[in-house]
This record gives sequence, C-alpha cells and structure tokens, in this order.
Amino acid sequence: LEDTDATSGQRIMRIINNGGTTQFESMTDDGGSSTKADILTLEHSSGNVGIGTDSPTGKLSLAGASGVGANVYLDNHTADADACNIVFRKSRNATVGSHTSVNSADSLGIIYFQGSDGNSYESGAQIRATADENWSGSALGTALTFHTVDNTTTTLDERMRIDHNGNVGIGTA
Repeated sequence: LEDTDATSGQRIMRIINNGGTTQFESMTDDGGSSTKADILTLEHSSGNVGIGTDSPTGKLSLAGASGVGANVYLDNHTADADACNIVFRKSRNATVGSHTSVNSADSLGIIYFQGSDGNSYESGAQIRATADENWSGSALGTALTFHTVDNTTTTLDERMRIDHNGNVGIGTA
C-alpha cells in the first residue's frame, strides 16, 4: 500500500510485506528521491515488534538516534490518584495466562542498564526483584537488589539489598 501520487515534499506512508516482516514506513518525496524512516516492523515468525528499527531483537524493540528519540513516555491524564505503571509478571507455568507459583530465588523482574563495548551491548548495572521464599496466597517474600560493575572489570556485583523485612544492606552482599 503506497500513495504514488505524492507531490514533492509530501509525506507518505508505505506498508511493505518484506519476506517474513511487515514494515510501516514514513517517506518524504524530495522531488525524485525519497527519504525513508522505519516506523514499525512486525516479524512474522517471532512476533517481535520494532519501533524505529527494522530488526527488533525482542518482543518490543525501540530505537532512536539521539536525545529523546528512544525515550518511552507513559502519560496518565486523569483527575484521580491513578498513575502509569510498568508491571513485571512471573509464573512458573509455561502456558501464557496460566499460573504456577514462583519458587524462592526466582527472578521476578530485572532492569538492565547496558552500553556498547565496541562489539556488543554489555550490562553495567541492574536492579533485580527476586522471590525470597516459595510463593503462595499467604507468602510473597521478595528482595530488591542493586548491582554495578567495578572499573576495569566485567562482573556485576550486588551493591545494595532491601530484604523481605525491609532491612537495607549496602556493600554487605
């Protein structure tokens, strides 16, 4: 699907089925040549979605070139006490939507902070939530840990822990 009647300088949208992916592109006709920007890519085999990239590396990949180009904004405009939420969910059941209790030491969610080392993205810090006990309807013990990497090394080390009792340990992994 493409608007072939676009005049010079006019933006057009194009949807392309590109052998295993569907791409949504925004283009500007520059009088004979076109400037293309990938808006959204859907990979058929994996179900991965890319925004700003034509090669998504996970279920949702966002890419931007500079500044706020890759920021994610969650806006909530309501006249009540509700806020925006990011929810991490864990079940030991392999069927999506089904529930099996998590076990002690299961990771409930991790936020990775990564940078390129010139060859690949590597983790320099992380925040991790971990089950501190086997979960049930009356037991949800959890710890929150913060990890960083020492200079001139590559190993993430736990630096701070908030345990299931609310106790905070710094540098006492």
